[in-house]
Amino acid sequence: MRLRSGLKKADIAKPMHGLGSGAFEIALAFRGDAFRLIYVIQVADDVWVLHVFQKKSKQGIKTPKHEVDLTKDRLSILNLLGVTC
Repeated sequence: MRLRSGLKKADIAKPMHGLGSGAFEIALAFRGDAFRLIYVIQVADDVWVLHVFQKKSKQGIKTPKHEVDLTKDRLSILNLLGVTC
């Protein structure tokens, strides 16, 4: 996985609905386990990783609510610090 030049989304990233237009989720498999990474792209030269976690549920592809809530809290903190995504 790599970010493309010009701070566009990674080639395997999907939009993370409910977090804004600059938020993306990457789903990765590693040794039979599922992992998720949620990040936002800032207009400047920064990419902020908001949350990385192992998906425990073996059913469905939906991101667990408590993981989304934690990500929203972290995004709110970035907004308070003046980081716009």
